Amino acid sequence: MSPIHWRSSDGAVERTLLPAETDRSAGGDGPPEPAGLCQPGARCRLLVETEPDCPPPAGLDLSDPAVTAWLPAGAATIGEADTELDRLLERCLRSLRPADRCRVVLRPRTDRLPAAARAAGEGVVLTLRLTVLEVEGGRPDARLSQSERLAVAEASRLRGNELFAAGRDVDALYRYRRALALLVYILPEGLSEAERAAVASARLACRANLSAVLLRRGRHEAARAAASRVLIEQPNHVRCLYRRGAANLALQDHEDAERDLRRVLELDPGNAAAARQMALLDKRKRDVDQHTANFMTKYFQQ
Repeated sequence: MSPIHWRSSDGAVERTLLPAETDRSAGGDGPPEPAGLCQPGARCRLLVETEPDCPPPAGLDLSDPAVTAWLPAGAATIGEADTELDRLLERCLRSLRPADRCRVVLRPRTDRLPAAARAAGEGVVLTLRLTVLEVEGGRPDARLSQSERLAVAEASRLRGNELFAAGRDVDALYRYRRALALLVYILPEGLSEAERAAVASARLACRANLSAVLLRRGRHEAARAAASRVLIEQPNHVRCLYRRGAANLALQDHEDAERDLRRVLELDPGNAAAARQMALLDKRKRDVDQHTANFMTKYFQQ
């Protein structure tokens, strides 16, 4: 049985089970059977009610699908959350079963909300009452077959691409990490050559996508690491060479940046983005040389 009151370690989620018409523990004190649980892949139908004394914060538009897709629809698919609020809601729902009722308190991180929702300010708190009306399907990731894991991972990666194209970098990042979490546990034993190639290709594509979103988020060290993982397997991957070069330039690792960017221009002479980065690199090197010359002149004039 789930605890009556549960609070996440980061304080972002609180859940208090409320009395239900039926006792969910009837029939034994052991753990609930997997069937009917809100677990990965499960489709959950919900009754969502706001607390009369705790209205949604001003500026938090719950009708905006970039803020929450689940609350207006009263439906959720566990493992498929694409917004900060829905990911917090998913944490509340896991392990619940039909007829469970609970009061939930969600404290989203403002920097993970859409720009329009950030007007709500810091310390956003959303309080709701949820009733789980119905749960269909779902299995823990550990019970998925190898081919099922690959299919779910690829679907998550492609959804990440859609979110990235829409400018929703944080949400795309979660999708790519979800895909990689599934892919790293696909073992080569028992797979055909074609299946092994498909898994390797999916991992490579996911890490390449991850490097793109990390670079755009300004997380240059992480972007460099993700791109480097790809380049170990494909040394001439032009996009990852560019991303690592751009990350190195931002980190002021000029020698490594020049090596990567020159390689990009060797492989793709018309790459305008790499040419711009090279021009910026040349300017920075001139600035460093000028600064060094000025310093040495002053030093020897003393």
